[in-house]
Amino acid sequence: MIIKAKINHLKILEVPTILRKDLRNKKPHLRTIRDGFRHLSIILSLYKKKNRLDN
Repeated sequence: MIIKAKINHLKILEVPTILRKDLRNKKPHLRTIRDGFRHLSIILSLYKKKNRLDN
């Protein structure tokens, strides 16, 4: 969202939030390596798309 907002020249504001510890006894569902590579591929695809639009 941040990258798309910057590409489209939208205003970005910081909204304060309060984080609380999760008291549930559940195993985390995140997979750091896989999720990290997915995030990186999204960033790179947006970068490529922006460069194609600029030319």
